[in-house]
Amino acid sequence: MRLYHFTTKLDGEKIIHDGLNRGAIIFPQRPIIQPVIWLTQDSRFNAQHWATNNLGVCGDRTEIRLAVELPNDNKLFRWNLYAKHNLNINSESLRFFNEGGGSDGEAWWIYLGILSKKCVIEMIAKPCLIGIGR
Repeated sequence: MRLYHFTTKLDGEKIIHDGLNRGAIIFPQRPIIQPVIWLTQDSRFNAQHWATNNLGVCGDRTEIRLAVELPNDNKLFRWNLYAKHNLNINSESLRFFNEGGGSDGEAWWIYLGILSKKCVIEMIAKPCLIGIGR
């Protein structure tokens, strides 16, 4: 299965060298779960509304889009289903969390573990719109 991971240029370079090995689920009154790789089925740069400083994320986390080919194992989950069934997050709290990321969470996936650099099959820089809306 092919999904996408968005990141900064600096982190993209680290991922190409070391693989996807950082990330976590941080939810109030729950233990931190890590390593967790956040992925999406939405390849559009402009649809990644979670990638803003208001979530404690520094820099433009949409500078780079990585296409990731996932191994066939039991570590990949749809975010909304995992949150409801494994974290016991109620629908209202999940909706609030997802809206903070500018989405309903339906395109989000999580991989519980580390993905080797071999899983990254493509790295694309965000197109620059010079002089348009900037």
